[in-house]
Amino acid sequence: MKRTLLYALSLAAILGTSSCSEKFDVAAPYRNVTVVNGFLDIRDTAHYIRIEKGFMDQNKSGLDMAKVPDSSYYSKLTVQVKELIPGNPVPVNTIVLKLVDLNNEGYPKDTGTFFTSPNYAYKFTEGLKPDHRYRLVITNQESGEVDSAETSIIDTAFSHFYIPPLENPDYPLRMNIAKTINNKVKFSGSIVTAGTDPNAVPAGVKVMECTMLIYYRDSNSVAHTITPHILTWNNVPADITITSSGFDFALLNTTFYDFFKENIPATPDVHGLWRLLDSCDIIMYAGSSDYYTYRQVTGAQAGGLTGGEIKPNYSNIQGGLSLGLFTTRTAKTGHAIKFEVPESIDSLRVNPRTSNINFTVP
Repeated sequence: MKRTLLYALSLAAILGTSSCSEKFDVAAPYRNVTVVNGFLDIRDTAHYIRIEKGFMDQNKSGLDMAKVPDSSYYSKLTVQVKELIPGNPVPVNTIVLKLVDLNNEGYPKDTGTFFTSPNYAYKFTEGLKPDHRYRLVITNQESGEVDSAETSIIDTAFSHFYIPPLENPDYPLRMNIAKTINNKVKFSGSIVTAGTDPNAVPAGVKVMECTMLIYYRDSNSVAHTITPHILTWNNVPADITITSSGFDFALLNTTFYDFFKENIPATPDVHGLWRLLDSCDIIMYAGSSDYYTYRQVTGAQAGGLTGGEIKPNYSNIQGGLSLGLFTTRTAKTGHAIKFEVPESIDSLRVNPRTSNINFTVP
């Protein structure tokens, strides 16, 4: 089962960042602040919404409260997602979300100052329709407060989001990272961009990011062993330009040299030990206008669309004391994209940044 990557909010960050909203005073007496995180992805068959409390009590230690589950979760929430046809205020479907423990869903919470169990979120499994809109409604049964947010869905259909070099075998992409002046890995794709109507369906793409999974092997000809490795490269520092009808991707080839130097240890002085560069997967993430605005307001780059923290400086959640982001994203992936050899390997072997990694031609 595919699941949406979780955007786990570090609630302590609320106390360390300034908000563009004036919804609350951190020095005021204790009040509940609802913090919401949810990204809907049309590819997924399970969707998770995190709903937690901020630590807002001038008479108690935030570090002490962080260790107590009751300080982070509401005891009586009703969480619904209402499916809407644009132009019709009456929902065509109302989905009641189920409270689940993410530790049991395959998403254990990181250890640290915060408690690790329980690790609650709200889940639904209905498929998403790109020509519909989805409204999140959170009702606190104790206080009566209602928070809500609404989003369209980015579509992955050929007519909406298409990257021929990653999806079409007739247009294969080869990764040539041989060191030549201003040589770049380039490709393009078509997308429906975000227009001036925030309620347009399907949702338009406003921002894009790239992740690469790079596969290589350690080969020991003396011990007759082969050890596979995978490097995950989030927020690849490429130039991604969104035009009126698509996007262009350009990554300076020598950027790979710096990444390899930082993430692959030098080869020990062992006879017969070599490294083989195999292939990579390229994942192109597409985000909505809401996410674009969030990134502009917060300046958030680390983590990006696949990151593990949302800074609560920007919010599209409406109602009571609420912060967070409820929006959409999706991705396209190209698998087993080969590196050009021997040109790329020869350059890696002679470059001082990567020569001691000991890449070789298979």
